[in-house]
Amino acid sequence: TLGNYAQYGVMYTLGYGSAVSDAETSGDVFGGLGIARGNFGVSGSFIGENINLTANWFPDFLDGVALSYSRSDVTNASDLRRNIVSVGYSF
Repeated sequence: TLGNYAQYGVMYTLGYGSAVSDAETSGDVFGGLGIARGNFGVSGSFIGENINLTANWFPDFLDGVALSYSRSDVTNASDLRRNIVSVGYSF
């Protein structure tokens, strides 16, 4: 995210990995697109048929803390659909 800036930031990635699909046993295309403004960010990504959505928040009142929520395998293409909540801290 961009901290206190009232601007939008965009990131993207696209590539091919030799061991990123089928439980990391075969190659596939991967990519992602994210957008951020202030202390919030959202992104969508894919590896082969798996689609993931993520939201991040960097609260002003907790310096160095990042709170994230991800919905992995949104379409249940690999029968591994799950929610991931994480808290990060950097100093």
